[in-house]
Amino acid sequence: MGDAANASRRRRLASILLSRKPRFTDSTNETTATVISRDGFTMKVSFWMADPPQLSIFSIHCCSPPHLQDRPYSEFSVSPRVVGVGAEGRFVLFRAVFNGHYASEYFLYKAGESPLLDRIPSPDEYCDDDRDDLRGVREFGILQLGSHYLVAALCLAPSSDDYHLWIYSSEKKSWITRTLPNPCPVVDRIIPDKVISLGEGLLGWVDLSHGLLMCDLGQDHVSFIPLPELLPGNRYKLKCPIPPTTAKRKIKLEDESFLWFRDLTCVDGVLKFIEMENLAPGIQSNKEGIVYDSDLIMSLERKEDWNSKQLSFGGAWRAVTWTRTFSSNCWRQTCAADVADILVDESLLPGLDMTLGNLYSAFPILSPDGDDILYIKSVLKPSIHDGWVAAVDLGNKAVKAIGKYYLPDDFYYELRYDPQHPFFACTLSRHLDMTPGTEVSACRKIPEEASSSANQPSNSSICVGELNSCEPRSKIQSSLTRRCWS
Repeated sequence: MGDAANASRRRRLASILLSRKPRFTDSTNETTATVISRDGFTMKVSFWMADPPQLSIFSIHCCSPPHLQDRPYSEFSVSPRVVGVGAEGRFVLFRAVFNGHYASEYFLYKAGESPLLDRIPSPDEYCDDDRDDLRGVREFGILQLGSHYLVAALCLAPSSDDYHLWIYSSEKKSWITRTLPNPCPVVDRIIPDKVISLGEGLLGWVDLSHGLLMCDLGQDHVSFIPLPELLPGNRYKLKCPIPPTTAKRKIKLEDESFLWFRDLTCVDGVLKFIEMENLAPGIQSNKEGIVYDSDLIMSLERKEDWNSKQLSFGGAWRAVTWTRTFSSNCWRQTCAADVADILVDESLLPGLDMTLGNLYSAFPILSPDGDDILYIKSVLKPSIHDGWVAAVDLGNKAVKAIGKYYLPDDFYYELRYDPQHPFFACTLSRHLDMTPGTEVSACRKIPEEASSSANQPSNSSICVGELNSCEPRSKIQSSLTRRCWS
């Protein structure tokens, strides 16, 4: 009877918003999996679910091998973080650097009834020097082939316009490299912001500044899909003359991440793209319903350069979406939602009389569920890091829900040199039997006096849900349920 009752209250969320950085704790649950690193560090990884737009988290507990346990420093010299999700969300890839090393180690979590955590050897693991040939890769692609999987990393070829593709096979327990020709030589090579799954055997490397590189790993076939041009409001803010030194090659500045105002996802073979823009006075909005690849490629050939400028959207702004299939030759505009028309139920922001137009918003994330839900990060003003994640129903022009979040002080510094969204949407929850909401609060914080420095780094603490150990850092924290993370 008890087991049946427990089973009845458990459900699988269609998708979640997952933090890229971990919380360090010894709490465990049914998702916990264990692995041993190259040098004997024992690491446990667990996941803690919450209904979006509340943030889900993962936690890590790491123990040093016996011969290193007396050392005073942390187990990690670089905190672990998520660098890939794939196979319909079943796999999550982590990268970590253990103390005493410069090279990264990679660990792949596989969700299921008996979760597994595999260590993936780096391509250079058996080299004499301690370097990491994949250290410049921000995000990896993951594909499942029967009982095996592939992990793929795209790198720029140093002496040509081609790409190098690193592929790890769990069946062969080794890496191979392939050379991929640039499918659109008149366009600069992409510098991926993210990797998305496009279907069986297909991965897409997304450069949000100009396009998608689509690759069939089984046939080494690659193709290029250009993204719609910048909307007028963003073009006005980011446009600048092309310096002579960059006229022949667009330089993508690290702090100029288009993640601030763009996103691309794929659901059931359909690509969906979104861009947010300010509605500045005198700037006419783009009303085109269809944009063709041929026109977009001609635009990219001009190799325009953009200002290094972070965009956040306050006051008058709008979000525009386009969709297409892989085989199509154009993008079709499907929705344009003006912030002034987006309704916010006052019960979602208790004690605060405001609309989305009163907030500063950025980092749009499209839901992977095939609906019209957009997640955006909003703050009272750009100088305040604390804020909300709003789930906006673009079709009905209404805020569906609001979640609270807290960003560490070093987030924007890290974003400048390693542009990644602090959290992302994924479908890992479809493969985990968890009780939403209550599971997050069950992940307890280790008291500092009882934890080693390894499991309580000063800049990597994470507090979520009903945790009373985390005090709000700004006044807006007190208006909603306390929710802190990094």
